[in-house]
Amino acid sequence: MISKSISKSLSLLALAVCIGFSANTYSDTMRCGSKLVKSGDSTTKVLLTCGEPLQKEYLGTRVTEERAHIRYTNPDYNETTGRTHISKKEVIVEKWTYGKKGQFLKFLIFRDGVLDTVETGGRY
Repeated sequence: MISKSISKSLSLLALAVCIGFSANTYSDTMRCGSKLVKSGDSTTKVLLTCGEPLQKEYLGTRVTEERAHIRYTNPDYNETTGRTHISKKEVIVEKWTYGKKGQFLKFLIFRDGVLDTVETGGRY
């Protein structure tokens, strides 16, 4: 009797975990007909898959900064020195809006021509 309830509880827990993982997997996707666009897709792929959006907004540019620390070791003097290399890059940010009457709006955020996030808005 006890093993049956434990088995049922474990089954429900496994189902909940699977549902949780599947929800996270597709959080940054959007369906266009029978196809999907997802984070990492280019603006060209999104246009070919979904067509023209209702609206395109230029949100500006963001400066991204990458730091890399390079270490140098001098075995003759048993010392280590280093320097930090900083590279800056301007990234263009765009927001495209898709939607159909009676459905929720989808906002696609592109950074440097690559789909970054998909957000859901109110009904159109």
